[in-house]
Amino acid sequence: MTYLMEIDNLGKHYDDFELSGVSLAVEPDCVVGFIGSNGAGKTTVFNCITQFYKPTAGEVLYRDRYDNVVPLTTYKTTEVIKAGISRTFQNLELVYWLPIMDNMLIGAHAFYRSTLGDQFIHTAKLRREEDVFRQRALSILERLGIAQYK
Repeated sequence: MTYLMEIDNLGKHYDDFELSGVSLAVEPDCVVGFIGSNGAGKTTVFNCITQFYKPTAGEVLYRDRYDNVVPLTTYKTTEVIKAGISRTFQNLELVYWLPIMDNMLIGAHAFYRSTLGDQFIHTAKLRREEDVFRQRALSILERLGIAQYK
């Protein structure tokens, strides 16, 4: 496999819907999107890639950062996220009562190494991690030229 991700004959069966025969190869440094009518199976494909749903047929292969080809179907959803694969939901909304910076940090929790105990007593380890993620978020806002809205 020379691709970053390869989907081969992916399928998902429901009582009233069946997705079948989806194949796709994604090269490194490419952006891929799905276009189709409502109910065509776009979300189902993404949910199978991210392991939110387990496919009933086919495979999803991924080349990890160590150049190993791994079947994503052996990963838990949280492991797929930590590998850098995630999806956005169709109703993209900000939490309107939170500042933009806090909205940006909502998804960072999946990458924290701090424990629940660190969260309860707000340890120095947790504060250091929060600072790192805040700096990353600020860097993104600066690159986009919108840091003044943080």
